[in-house]
Amino acid sequence: MLVIVRALDPAGVQSLRLHGFDFLEELTPRKDQPLRVGIVSIDDRSLAQYGQWPWSRARVAQLVDKIAAGKPSVLGIDIIFAEPDRLRPDAYPNQILKFPPQSSTNSRSCQHMSRSSPTLSAESRRCLRWEAAMRLLAG
Repeated sequence: MLVIVRALDPAGVQSLRLHGFDFLEELTPRKDQPLRVGIVSIDDRSLAQYGQWPWSRARVAQLVDKIAAGKPSVLGIDIIFAEPDRLRPDAYPNQILKFPPQSSTNSRSCQHMSRSSPTLSAESRRCLRWEAAMRLLAG
């Protein structure tokens, strides 16, 4: 019978229930336990340090690991990974091959560049990376 009354929860029963709860809370209130919430955001300083967004999934995984090391009760991530990770390590050689170096001396080889030079131009570094990727793909 009480189950049916509770299920129907008529106005008189609801008022009695709510007033009873309020009275009990006044007699013995619950201890206030503040929620400890931490938000990790990607700010301008992070972008300056780690480069433009989107970051590789490996970098995001590192961040999640650092957060998880703090043993949070809940960890939510508000990021949509809608496209394949263009920065994953196995895709890097393919990205390099899309843009072979254009050298005035020889567009297929970087042999003319000095590897011992302490400062290499961006084109020289790209050329050397391209050659390394070609060797890697050749097996």
